[in-house]
Amino acid sequence: MMILIFPNLRLSDAGRCVRAAVDELRRCGLTPAMTCRDADALGIHGILTGETGDLLFRCDLIIAIGGDGTIFHQAAVAMRCDKPILGINSGRLGFLSQLEANDLSPLAKLATGDYVIENRMVLRMTAYRQGETITSFAINDVVISRSHLGRTIDLDVRCGNDQIGEYRADGILFATPTGSTAYSLSAGGPIIDPSLESIIMTPICPHSLASRSIVFNSDKILIVRPTMPDADTQLCAIVDGTPVDHMEGIEYVTVEKSEYVSRFLCFKDRSFYQTLNQKMKLRG
Repeated sequence: MMILIFPNLRLSDAGRCVRAAVDELRRCGLTPAMTCRDADALGIHGILTGETGDLLFRCDLIIAIGGDGTIFHQAAVAMRCDKPILGINSGRLGFLSQLEANDLSPLAKLATGDYVIENRMVLRMTAYRQGETITSFAINDVVISRSHLGRTIDLDVRCGNDQIGEYRADGILFATPTGSTAYSLSAGGPIIDPSLESIIMTPICPHSLASRSIVFNSDKILIVRPTMPDADTQLCAIVDGTPVDHMEGIEYVTVEKSEYVSRFLCFKDRSFYQTLNQKMKLRG
């Protein structure tokens, strides 16, 4: 079993975490691998190295070492290659991680097959402009707002032909169940079991006491457009924390379930609810 390790090089203890993971994987008879760039940067020697594209094609599993940002960034890479991913938390909260950097002994379960692969829903955001489209995919969330930060926007949200509501807010956030513990949670959205398939819509700082989160079935297509478009109302989309380029002149945006799935490796003795309980205590 070949395991490709992607560390967050900006973390002060990245080298120590990688060396510990490499030692544990070798001890179990597994083959750790890294890109030449990452191995050279951390001074890791004696393991399989190569170029990113080749290693992604050949590997059986991707391990991401870092915080949630690192993990879902690499999960997006793994998703396009149809590879499972395992997160090792070396950051702060680590909702997406299965292991903590100070205890990597469970990696031995990779050799015995004592794990499951969970398929997580991914969102597709499509922006429309006079026959042109821009498409992005989100493992966590999509935020539709105004390009001028700190200014409210009036947005009409529809589910198919049915109007959900008109919102005056800083924006509208659409999250997957995986992303329900990220920005969506901070914006007041519900926590959803990631094994479910649904789309969570949460207005961001709405100017109404009646504006609340709504959870949609995953087969719905949600349509967002400005209700008072003018030269100063420029839609902006942020997908998994990264602004989408070339949104000038976008007329409306759709959010729906993607054809992709993100495959997370999970150990059988560690449930989502155990992780949630632990991380919520840390956050509190």
